[in-house]
Amino acid sequence: LPSIDVVHIDSSIEGKRILLVGDSYSAEDLTLQALKMNAEHVYITSAKRRGTASSTSTWPGNKAESLRCLPTQVINDGTGVLCSEVKYDGDIGDYVPIEGGESWELEDIAAVIYCTGYRRNMRYLDEDLQYGCYSDEWSAPEGWQSQRNSLTKFVGNVETAEELSRSYYVCDNMYRHVLIDNPNMMYVHWRTVFFLSEIDATAWALAAYVSGETVLPTAEEMETRNYLEKLDELHTPWHRYHIDFEYAEATMPLYGDAEHWLNTPKNLTAGYGDYLREYISHALKLIARDQVAGGHGGDWGSYDKLSVRGEKLVDQLVQEYYGSRMFPIIEEETEWRTFRDIDPTPYESIYTGIKAAPLKGHWMDLGDDGNLLPHLLVGTER
Repeated sequence: LPSIDVVHIDSSIEGKRILLVGDSYSAEDLTLQALKMNAEHVYITSAKRRGTASSTSTWPGNKAESLRCLPTQVINDGTGVLCSEVKYDGDIGDYVPIEGGESWELEDIAAVIYCTGYRRNMRYLDEDLQYGCYSDEWSAPEGWQSQRNSLTKFVGNVETAEELSRSYYVCDNMYRHVLIDNPNMMYVHWRTVFFLSEIDATAWALAAYVSGETVLPTAEEMETRNYLEKLDELHTPWHRYHIDFEYAEATMPLYGDAEHWLNTPKNLTAGYGDYLREYISHALKLIARDQVAGGHGGDWGSYDKLSVRGEKLVDQLVQEYYGSRMFPIIEEETEWRTFRDIDPTPYESIYTGIKAAPLKGHWMDLGDDGNLLPHLLVGTER
């Protein structure tokens, strides 16, 4: 089943094993629904194990696990699934099993749910109307140096590689959602992880371009600004690690050090908080830029500097990551603790100041209406 067809998991899932293919938001949500309905076990599979569901530190009752593999074969007369470690094959445009790689035999699988999202398909458009975000290799100016960041004291100023990989946010033939060669062709799409906010700001910006309230620069200026934005990404350690081979080589020992805070993010003061802040701030500045272009009124600041409101949002997003992903595992809480049981006290609206409301109990004990399940109203404890 595709996840879009699974509106709600009911009690028919009780005592059964479920396999989810994909590890992003829909997988995260369906896993919790299945566990609330007393599924015996949930397997979350993905090629890279980098999604939201895979970053969750624990699941109620330890009844869910994330595996770095994809289903490759049905086994045991149709009741089991062989899940194999895979790699991406660019020649065929798909994932294939790694020869000699790990594999898992998952037995008694009652349902397989695809949480894989959608692949953009623009082949119905003429090629000159399509955008491409797989840009060519590029290079930084000679002598370019990164601004000081959370990893500078460990690796110093690393000289960039002669050839850099594609940007995370800039598509070479687009300028802020507009095709450079044909500015009448515009796309509402997202590049950051803050999908809804980005789509909202993008729609406002494009409306301003269409109405003429915001004037687009020349094609040459668009390309120049794109290049400068790609350079700005290199100031953020997380982005540069994936773009610059030389930087990846220099920082690899840190990622391999089990004692370094990159691998033991126990609190916000050790350094991981700054590392997260740099990543989140850059993404929010991109959205703030489009807010300004469209006269949005969200007031997150600008591409150059976030406002007080924007910085407050960064603070809460950093805290939310820790609160929901890095919460300490306390043995007596493992049966009910989910990322939704986060302490709400640090969170409030950046516009009204209204505090976040606490849940009425453990999330596993709540019905769809947010109230305690009927059998718990008489004081029964889980």
